[in-house]
Amino acid sequence: MDMFSMKIAVLDKLKEILKKVKREASKEHTIDFTQVGHSSIKEGSLDGKPIQRVIFYLRGYGCKWALSRDGGCLMCGHYIGTSMGRRIPAQYFITQFRAEFLKYDFEQYPMVCVYNAGSFLNEEEMPVIARRGICRIIAENRLIQTVIIESRPEFITKEVIEEIEEDLAGKRVEISVGLELENNLFREICINKGFGFEEYVSCAKVIAESKLHLLTYVVVKPLFLTITESIEQAIKTARRVFELGSAVISFEPISLQRSTVVEYFFNKGIYSLPWGWDMIEIMKEVHNLPTEIRIGGFEFFPIPEVFIQNCALCNRELYEAIAQYNATKDLQPILSLQCNCKQTWKAEIAKELSLNENLITRVYKMLELG
Repeated sequence: MDMFSMKIAVLDKLKEILKKVKREASKEHTIDFTQVGHSSIKEGSLDGKPIQRVIFYLRGYGCKWALSRDGGCLMCGHYIGTSMGRRIPAQYFITQFRAEFLKYDFEQYPMVCVYNAGSFLNEEEMPVIARRGICRIIAENRLIQTVIIESRPEFITKEVIEEIEEDLAGKRVEISVGLELENNLFREICINKGFGFEEYVSCAKVIAESKLHLLTYVVVKPLFLTITESIEQAIKTARRVFELGSAVISFEPISLQRSTVVEYFFNKGIYSLPWGWDMIEIMKEVHNLPTEIRIGGFEFFPIPEVFIQNCALCNRELYEAIAQYNATKDLQPILSLQCNCKQTWKAEIAKELSLNENLITRVYKMLELG
């Protein structure tokens, strides 16, 4: 079979699995959409100083890409926390946000993240009246200095950017875009991202011409890539997006989220989650980039079952080192981590060296399509 036919067979099989996973997720679904899914406090950095930030996880319609026939990122479990496309009154978004917002004293939390399990800038997912209402609630609080929202690139237009600039005037606003990988083939097979690198470049230009700032998510250890490939891709992607003007780069190690294709392959023993050692190798290469770097992978709703890890003996130190880095940008606690499990990680890399086939051939065989 030629490579093109193999690729089509692989994509068709992955879409079949994705549809099955989404069908299973839709069976039991009762949610109160007048209340947020969750809010949490996480470490952060602002003007070179450690801070704490509040993250609001709004209940929404669901990501337009995930709701489409063949859409949805293979690692994303946000879908099960949404209405899965059923309409929600616009006022519900404001109601749930305002109620949760009033619980916090923002003198302690100068940074706010507002996530809606999709694109905050897509009016089909976040009605304009709701979006502007939420922004105005934030704007009225002078203690909040930085606001972070998320969007796919196709919804980042000059008109919407101008609206956000107006509604959040005086605040630093970061728009987060999940590029994940710079390689189009890897993004298509391993992520099912649904857009090309060129679309990311276009939205980066739109943001660069505004007063807002681009935050780019870079995935660590997606499906089907070896540890070495994943580390190399993360480093390469970070360098590319820095060149394109990304003000912030957030590495996002894959976590185990329910009702995802990642979970499907994990349960079959085909996929293993990223090691902390993966992240350490990446940070050795990118920490000198003159842009802000964060380590994410923990901020999701519904909350994942398993996160990036090493072993039971050193996981606590790993998580503490990551939290300290995000607050202080001091890399030393991460670089100084030592544990015997590093030898197991090295053995896994050595074993993967035998996988010298190209990605399509490898996944074709993995899916038993031959």
